[in-house]
Amino acid sequence: MASPLSVSQLLDGKQRYFDFVIFDEASQVLPEDAVPAILRGDKFVVAGDSKQLPPTTFFCASDNDDSEEEAVATEGYESLLDTMNGFLSGSYLDWHYRSRDESLINFSNHHLYQDRLVTFPGPGGPPAIDHIVVGH
Repeated sequence: MASPLSVSQLLDGKQRYFDFVIFDEASQVLPEDAVPAILRGDKFVVAGDSKQLPPTTFFCASDNDDSEEEAVATEGYESLLDTMNGFLSGSYLDWHYRSRDESLINFSNHHLYQDRLVTFPGPGGPPAIDHIVVGH
């Protein structure tokens, strides 16, 4: 496993190193950042969710104080996932298994995924979400 930046810095661009280059969370990858890795592989797989975080430079280190401007530097830009969706048909993965409690995904499942996700009940215990009224 390597980031697209690591691949471009550490591997010679004149040869193929990989049978497959796999981009997970491709909604967070800028297409131009993916090209060096794509060129070093025979085939590539793009996986992601367009309802997840878009590309951002928020977590990049910076030497200047323009961090707010840089945080939105890629706002509105297409991700690798967006770019590839224009060329290929997609497939959904409808099983959600990451939430320890179903209530954590219920809102998103209903409002973003039209109740398409198959979720699993948690192991029990205290509620994962509480509504707490805080006075002024």
